[in-house]
Amino acid sequence: MPAANSLRDRESYWAVEEEPEDLISGIQTQVKWYRKFLSESRLAHRIVRNWRYVHGHYFATGDNGTTEIRQLGEQGEIAGLSVNHHRNLKEHLLTMVIQHRPAWQARAVNSDLESLEQARLGTQILDYYMHFKRAENFLRTAVEQALVCGNGFVYAPWDTSLGRSVEPVGFEDEEPVYEPHEEFGFDIANEGDLRFCNPSIFDVAWDPSVTDWSEVDWVNIRTSVSRWDLAARYPDLSDEILDYTDPKTDHESFDFRIGAFSESHNVDRVGLQEFYHKKKPSCPKGKYVCYLGDILLENYDLQYDDIPLYPVTPGDTMFTPWGYSPLYDHQGIQEAMNADFSAVVSNHKSGAINRFQTRPGNNVTAHDINEAFALIESEFEIKTLELSGDCTEAVKFIEVLREHGQLTVGVNDISRGQVGGKELSGTAMALLDSKALQLSSNLQKNYYQLLEDFGTGVLNTLKLYAQTERIVSVVGEQNRASMHRTFSREDIKGIDRVVVESSNPLSKTTAGRIELGERLMAGVYPDGRPWIQRPEEYIALLQTGNLQPMLEGETKALLYVREENEALMKGTQIEVLASDNHDLHMREHEALLNDVEVRQDAAKYQIIFAHLMTHISMAQDPANIQLQVALGRRAPLPPMLPAPPGARKAQGTPPAEAGGPGLPAPPQVQTPAA
Repeated sequence: MPAANSLRDRESYWAVEEEPEDLISGIQTQVKWYRKFLSESRLAHRIVRNWRYVHGHYFATGDNGTTEIRQLGEQGEIAGLSVNHHRNLKEHLLTMVIQHRPAWQARAVNSDLESLEQARLGTQILDYYMHFKRAENFLRTAVEQALVCGNGFVYAPWDTSLGRSVEPVGFEDEEPVYEPHEEFGFDIANEGDLRFCNPSIFDVAWDPSVTDWSEVDWVNIRTSVSRWDLAARYPDLSDEILDYTDPKTDHESFDFRIGAFSESHNVDRVGLQEFYHKKKPSCPKGKYVCYLGDILLENYDLQYDDIPLYPVTPGDTMFTPWGYSPLYDHQGIQEAMNADFSAVVSNHKSGAINRFQTRPGNNVTAHDINEAFALIESEFEIKTLELSGDCTEAVKFIEVLREHGQLTVGVNDISRGQVGGKELSGTAMALLDSKALQLSSNLQKNYYQLLEDFGTGVLNTLKLYAQTERIVSVVGEQNRASMHRTFSREDIKGIDRVVVESSNPLSKTTAGRIELGERLMAGVYPDGRPWIQRPEEYIALLQTGNLQPMLEGETKALLYVREENEALMKGTQIEVLASDNHDLHMREHEALLNDVEVRQDAAKYQIIFAHLMTHISMAQDPANIQLQVALGRRAPLPPMLPAPPGARKAQGTPPAEAGGPGLPAPPQVQTPAA
């Protein structure tokens, strides 16, 4: 017999309940289970302890300031001193991972020119959100939270209250069409935009019984919002929203603000809850629920392709979705270091001042010693008691703890900027620094995964909601805004995914970038131009390690040549300019002739052949040669072209009128007989 409380006794899955009370009750039950798991598994204790240590709260002395020496012990005999290596190690781990901005690369669904141009636009849009919308700050905070709490998150939903003012002007495919409007007014709304925030691990709830984050079907996210904004957004529920008070359980041991909201209090900000459920057989259309306590604000099917919450962890706790931070292993070491530092300071504080010993009945007093230290007359010998030792063993043990702490976290002296008297070459220090980066490779890998998921999610959300023409500043060379572009969701629909290319850890160090720069200075393109042509490019490489500015011009030129290839294959004649990179054009166009379809189509071959011959003719013109040299190129050599279809083998050298030395004549198009 099944138990009375078995799942088969339930009429429906709690996430798809139709009654608002039952739906919210089911969600709140799951959130309470999640928080209970955090408490009973001691995970919350470990996380809060890590948070306290990172922020210097080591001693339970009744308040939060621990920057000064504290009187500890039953009689205040211990001078408590904390030397916060814990935070310093966190900062170095964080810097090693996020010190360079990501090199986004949007991938297109197809390889046609339009899709490739959309992918390029997608990359520019992501750079715009990183630079001008400060998305990089939220990505950085997510990694920092992961180092402290084990799990970090970036939440990036679509917020209809953001963006420019727009008004509806009609419908297209049953969807309203909006145009920008200068002022707010009747029937005028905002175009919407992405909103970024970093909910903590205590603000995000999910099924704690899953073994991997990919198995998470639902999440509940709590964010702090203004109750007044909510009341304005939902005027029909404004009275309930303004009277609402957050329950104490929302803050009790789950709020990092020490001492804040220890009791329920009606303040301006409240905890807004948002529930997402993925599209699953149990919930085919997905689910989005927005609620405040028992007040249901929104309830509809999931509009996103996936939940717009992007997690990151420093490492994994096996068989669980919880992250594991290397700082967890440093907590005990930091406590031992504080204990030894406190012992040394206590010893010096109590015994650093010399005491004088004399027999009872002697006429010498403490006042005499202080005031007449130079001359003391006494019938008995006065001895000095030196109570303060140098604590050699404690100091040595502190150094041992420091070294083991670095070993545990994966940071060395070089990465912390300390040579320690070691005579090492710049290359050797760069190698040791890169080794520290390799030790943090798991966090680096997870950070790249966060960037890829976040970038893909941002573009997917824009493809879904960006109905109006939007303006972005396209970031050009040296991270300067060079132009503005407009786009809508139709302009990025061909993007499939975003990838972030990983790089060698050595290229992320100064010495490694110098080595890379020197190698690039010695390299040349096929046309004889050096890879690095201007001092500004070399300096930018040393400062950022980014090769994109040097490749930007070459990438644009190559994309244009591919556009020409597509046009030539369609039979379109393209004008040749004297300023073209003829060597690049000839190499790329010649590849078209290595196609069976082209060789069997005399008309298509003739168009491609004529275009190619024009490049050769211009490249051999003395005036154009001077122009090519002025542009930093060398005069190209004509390529060897394949014989046209139907042409017989030439005996000896073809005549000059055939199209140039060593080149076959283009085929003649046969006109059908009448």
